[in-house]
Amino acid sequence: MPEALLLKNLKAADRSAFLDSLFHYYVELSGLGGMAKPDLDALLVYLYVTYCCGRKFDAFQVSTDLKISESRAKSLWEKAELKYSQYEEGDAWVEILEIMANTTFELESIEKGQIYFKLDNPSLYRFFQKRVREYGTATYNKSAERVTIPLATLFKVLERIDDLSKTQFKTRNLDDITKNREITIRHIVQNLDPELRKKIKKKNGKLLGIEELPSHLASALSVAANLATVWPIIAACL
Repeated sequence: MPEALLLKNLKAADRSAFLDSLFHYYVELSGLGGMAKPDLDALLVYLYVTYCCGRKFDAFQVSTDLKISESRAKSLWEKAELKYSQYEEGDAWVEILEIMANTTFELESIEKGQIYFKLDNPSLYRFFQKRVREYGTATYNKSAERVTIPLATLFKVLERIDDLSKTQFKTRNLDDITKNREITIRHIVQNLDPELRKKIKKKNGKLLGIEELPSHLASALSVAANLATVWPIIAACL
């Protein structure tokens, strides 16, 4: 009999932890047979991603390996993260910024000053949304794996994350947050139209040429100019 796929992808060193987690949730907490099938499915997806995929959720890989649709893989992973994960916000932002540092930003609407990017792990969006709500709103299209957000709001969130990473987040990867936050901000500016970037200048602490830009984009850059850790990165890209 060929070795089961799960065992092929599960390192020998992780098998004990995998079984401990399985028995903890399925037997100790629920009693044998007491867990509803949707919860069991979510648990198996959670354990598979955690122990067989290094906690890197890839909807295509999970759907292929576990023989389910990508939409079901996303739904089960999101449910599993809420139900079984002890994830800290700082760790979530390490992953969010890693994704953002390696994605492409596009202007959804120059007139509205909105930008969008791909976020392919739906379970991370709740951590992103938590900080967005302090300043504004964003939308998340799960099927397209796309976040749309006003540029000014995103700048404020990135400024806030810099502060939280130094004062509240419990993570050993603070250097990754700093590095990927800077890469993310550079990507945002570098994905603006080159002609727009040429119009944006700074002199004696004031933006020049900004009146030539669409009002919402000009407003977003004015917000950025007052953010202590965001603006120096933007200015270096202009």
